[in-house]
Amino acid sequence: MQGVLRWETPPPASRDTYRTRNRRSWAVVASQLRANPGQWGVIEEGGSDVKALGMRIIRGDAFWAPRGAFRIVTRTLDDIPTLFAVYVGESGEYADQADDALKAMEAAHTTEPTTGSAAGPGTGPDQP
Repeated sequence: MQGVLRWETPPPASRDTYRTRNRRSWAVVASQLRANPGQWGVIEEGGSDVKALGMRIIRGDAFWAPRGAFRIVTRTLDDIPTLFAVYVGESGEYADQADDALKAMEAAHTTEPTTGSAAGPGTGPDQP
């Protein structure tokens, strides 16, 4: 079973698109993220599944429960939509750690990030 593709903080936001990619065990991915709270991981690259998976995570479906325990951002890297996720805890106890890592990465890049909320894939780091 494949888990998280790699641990990496998302770069600044840019234009996002979606393509198809092979599937992996989301139970393993969610478990790995829970075992590494506050650490961003690439969980899907290039796929029509990116948007649907992002919505499942935001809703807290299945392995991603409860709602709000995970945050997501998408970025287009080399024209490939990439979904990043982080476990912030059931009560958000790791949210500051995740936000600080994302802000540090965005500050380190010269590309201006786009603005928005993580109410859905392809948006900024804040989630309601």
